[in-house]
Amino acid sequence: MKEIDLCEAALAALRRCLAPVPLGEVRREAAPPPVDCLVRAELPRATVRLILEIRASGEPRQARDAANQLLRLRRVVPDAYPVFVAPYVSSQAAAVCREVGVGYL
Repeated sequence: MKEIDLCEAALAALRRCLAPVPLGEVRREAAPPPVDCLVRAELPRATVRLILEIRASGEPRQARDAANQLLRLRRVVPDAYPVFVAPYVSSQAAAVCREVGVGYL
């Protein structure tokens, strides 16, 4: 799957996850390299930017690598919240993300 398709799939999953929240627009922004996907979400009280690191696997090793990459990317986009995205995130991988302050989807 092409990188742009992965970002669109991640964006669709994010919209499904946030469906219960009253949202304005959720859209992709131009992302500086090496960011996989940068998203802007209009919430009732604030606008939130998310850095998405997309991986094919949600195993703990992948989550750890993605979390480290996301923390480095916060230097590039300091106002964005980092999120690890995979088709399935194991409970151990979720724990890795929580431990370092990275979201997961």
